[in-house]
Amino acid sequence: IGIGTGILATKLYELNYDIYGIDFSDKMLEASKEKMPNAKLIKWDFSLGLPREIKNEKFDFVVSTYALHHLTDEKKIQLIDSISSILKDDGLILIGDVSFTNKKDYLICKEENKDYWDSDEYYFIFDDIKRELENKYKCEYIKISHCAGVLILELN
Repeated sequence: IGIGTGILATKLYELNYDIYGIDFSDKMLEASKEKMPNAKLIKWDFSLGLPREIKNEKFDFVVSTYALHHLTDEKKIQLIDSISSILKDDGLILIGDVSFTNKKDYLICKEENKDYWDSDEYYFIFDDIKRELENKYKCEYIKISHCAGVLILELN
């Protein structure tokens, strides 16, 4: 979701995984198509949910990196819930993005980077979003830097 130029997806494509990619930008999809000619690429704005082309598919993994920060936490949760309907029973949702373990880490990073901070984005705070997700999903958050991490979700 938010395949962009396909840099991450290409690594999986080269390992013979079937790739479905969603992006709203023709330029991004063209760049992805050059790297992965057999990938199934769909022009779509994921803020509207999932495109109909994949609603009857089942996936082992749904991956999004550095894209979901455009959605409010409420919209993120709605999208995650719709993604869960296309996961296989043992499937995983992997979300890598600008994110924080807790509000304190968020505020520290925001202050230290105030000259560069984008106030139009919705960076998730794991402690907050976990409360909304933990009834439906096993949630794990792996911090990978002072301002990013990976949220791993599995159906309960």
